[in-house]
Amino acid sequence: MEPCMPMGGHAPWVQIIPFFVFGCFALLANVVWIIAFCKIYSRAGYPWAMGLLQLIPIVNMVMLLILAFSEWPIQKQVRQQSAPPAQPQPTT
Repeated sequence: MEPCMPMGGHAPWVQIIPFFVFGCFALLANVVWIIAFCKIYSRAGYPWAMGLLQLIPIVNMVMLLILAFSEWPIQKQVRQQSAPPAQPQPTT
């Protein structure tokens, strides 16, 4: 008597391999994505942990819009350092 095989003729565990490979790839891609956003937030002058907000649906889109359209803390700091010092007003 021949063992019962699925229609593809492979053992059931062989059919799981593509899902395992895809899952590993997806996990690796997400880790790289989060590390990249942590680095971007850090370089923009925000706390690096704000990159972890990319894990939350809807919040990730809102944070991306905030990052794109707001003035970054690093830009404020550069603007303040490059502004000429205020002239003292003479007293009469």
